[in-house]
Amino acid sequence: MAETRTIRKRAAEELKKHFIRQAEPFEEGRVGVFEQTIHCRRAQAACLAITALGIYEAELNGEKIGDEYFAPGYTYYPRQLQYNIFNLRLKEGRNTLRIYLAQGWYCGRFTYENKSQIYGEYPAAAWILETEDALYSSSDEEVRLLESPYDYAGFYDGEIYHGRSDALKVLKEKPVRFEGPLPSSFVERKCAVRLREEMQIVRVEERGDKTILDFGQNFAGIIIIDPEKMKGPSLKIRHGEILNDDGSLYTSNLRQAKAELIYYKEGETKLYRPQFTYMGFRYAELSGVPYEEGLIRAFALYSDMERTGFFSTSHEKLQRLYLNQLWGQKSNYVEIPTDCPQRDERMGYTGDGHVFARSGAYNFDTGLFWRKFLRDIRESQKDNE
Repeated sequence: MAETRTIRKRAAEELKKHFIRQAEPFEEGRVGVFEQTIHCRRAQAACLAITALGIYEAELNGEKIGDEYFAPGYTYYPRQLQYNIFNLRLKEGRNTLRIYLAQGWYCGRFTYENKSQIYGEYPAAAWILETEDALYSSSDEEVRLLESPYDYAGFYDGEIYHGRSDALKVLKEKPVRFEGPLPSSFVERKCAVRLREEMQIVRVEERGDKTILDFGQNFAGIIIIDPEKMKGPSLKIRHGEILNDDGSLYTSNLRQAKAELIYYKEGETKLYRPQFTYMGFRYAELSGVPYEEGLIRAFALYSDMERTGFFSTSHEKLQRLYLNQLWGQKSNYVEIPTDCPQRDERMGYTGDGHVFARSGAYNFDTGLFWRKFLRDIRESQKDNE
């Protein structure tokens, strides 16, 4: 492993040399797929340094690398970018590295004004993979572009996904070098978003050709789908916080956000897990297929922070009030201190975050979370110098 550790020392500078993107004109919600083959004479250790202007997910031989979501995280992109480093184990023979690249906060639809391309025109990715025998990077000629299984992916509207990730065709187009501006500072990501508690379904109600699922708790997170439980070729899931008086899903408060998943099975058997979106919801409306036990699971999702403060009382309503603020913190500490996890906003607010910061610091150790966000604020304020 001594050879593979050297990438850690120079990752920040080396990554700047290897940014690539798709050549196609910008289209909001597009996800690019890059693939690289690594040949090994024997099983060996490797080290991957990776980042993106946008958000990425990396896979090695079909398995997700790491457990982070929305990597490399949000920063004030004109001045700073985070990156990740992963220690890997490569098998003897052919290894496949695949990178899914979405637009995220960098150039996807964001803010209550629903703007795109806020920080840049195109998403881009850069990586360096160092084995004991060789060095690979995103700018190597052998990197391929694959067709995308996504018709769309974005924080507000959700994802439209086709279950064919195991059989993606290689495109004729090649990646091109990213020529846009890069921030001067690259730092390793220290506070990540990850999956947390599994949220149990407490009630299932059939409403004609739709099914309302109640998870019993409002939270920020994702729904995971098991295609082997699907009795039909496709399904749609819409998310909402409350129900209308007639029991249907209430979505008026989402404004322009669709907050939905559309999944086409297409023969896939492995679980579908949204990679580039999350929702704020208690209820999910399923249509397209009948509900089967095990078809849908849901997980909360929030940034790294260890629970440090506790409160308990025999007063039922007071205890519920305490739990409400606890879940409110979990749902709004998703990479940045957001205002709300459900509608077309989810911005990094200094007002809401400031008012709740001390209470939040009682509930959890939020040191890493706030140090990172305040660094973003400082970097953005330098524009006024």
